[in-house]
Amino acid sequence: MAVMITAGIFLRTVEIIPPLYLGTFYITLGLSLLAGTLSFVYAGVRYEAVKAKYYDAVN
Repeated sequence: MAVMITAGIFLRTVEIIPPLYLGTFYITLGLSLLAGTLSFVYAGVRYEAVKAKYYDAVN
């Protein structure tokens, strides 16, 4: 994790990558993290129903 943070800070300060590409990267990364979060929350909300359907049916 420290390597990724250091690489990110280095790339921002050296300005190797244009800000437009960095902005696009940050937006796509944020959207993918949001999609993962929504999927995780949805699975958590549906946990009891899935547990009742599959686990309780076996026992």
